Amino acid sequence: MTAVTNPFYTSKAIIPPYSGPRIPQPHAKLPGLLSQIAPDDASADEALHLTLMSPQFSSWTSRVLLLFEHFRIPYTAEFHNYNNAEGKAVIQGLPARTVPVLTLGKTLSDLPNGGRQEIHDSMAIMMLMAYELFAEKNILPKDVRLRRYALSIIAEMSTGFSVLRGDYSVNFGLQWDPDGVPRVEGCDRDIDRAIFIFSSARKLTKSILPKEEDRGYLFGSFSAADSWYWPLLWRFRTYGLLKGKTLDNDVKKWINKMWNDETTKRIGEEQIREREEGVATLEYLETLFDPTKKWEWGNWVDFEVDDE
Repeated sequence: MTAVTNPFYTSKAIIPPYSGPRIPQPHAKLPGLLSQIAPDDASADEALHLTLMSPQFSSWTSRVLLLFEHFRIPYTAEFHNYNNAEGKAVIQGLPARTVPVLTLGKTLSDLPNGGRQEIHDSMAIMMLMAYELFAEKNILPKDVRLRRYALSIIAEMSTGFSVLRGDYSVNFGLQWDPDGVPRVEGCDRDIDRAIFIFSSARKLTKSILPKEEDRGYLFGSFSAADSWYWPLLWRFRTYGLLKGKTLDNDVKKWINKMWNDETTKRIGEEQIREREEGVATLEYLETLFDPTKKWEWGNWVDFEVDDE
């Protein structure tokens, strides 16, 4: 068994070595976040447990993590680093060899053999939370017209934006000199499509919701749509991809809203601290483009855009 020293994820956690199919064990409470150890077996039967990668390098981890944190849903969690043999072995032993995975407690699973059911894929986890486990929290917009569009763009995030997701890997704290980052074919198309989605979602919301009900997120109140597109803002920040782009005021306000949201800020600051302390790195991401161009680790608020 190997002690984990990552101060963000855990201070004294133990990750069991992978040895075939297993039930993930809860880790110590994450500083600043809601995750905690279930106190006993009875509580574990009720628990929701997440198996994740470092959110600094895993946008799909971050989307689900943000949902749980924003809606204050108690959970236990373990984080693994794909850059080491142990973490890679654990992830490869998961149902689809991907993270995140949500493991339901025995009571929620209600399986004939009394086991725990594993739900893999971020989309499936979100739908389970929105329609079965926490319907009262409005993880998807309450208004059916807004919900239809929200589901469409959430699905598009999962199946589209292939250039941004494939050629511009998430690396939360890093900022490249935009002049050293090439725009590969299809990049601008993906960026323009994202900007259009942000703008059209806000315009639709403003046309439907009374002003007093609009809190400035994509569909008024925070929803899974905001969580799904938050990591796209990381890419824009890391690689300077909004340079030369025209943003309308609705888009600017939404970006600032997300960048200053209490929960995204808390998660983001932990990721920057984690990187500064050298507890999670993927070296190839730091030489992805022209290595002569300098990069720097910025403050959390340095991605704000001017709005009118």
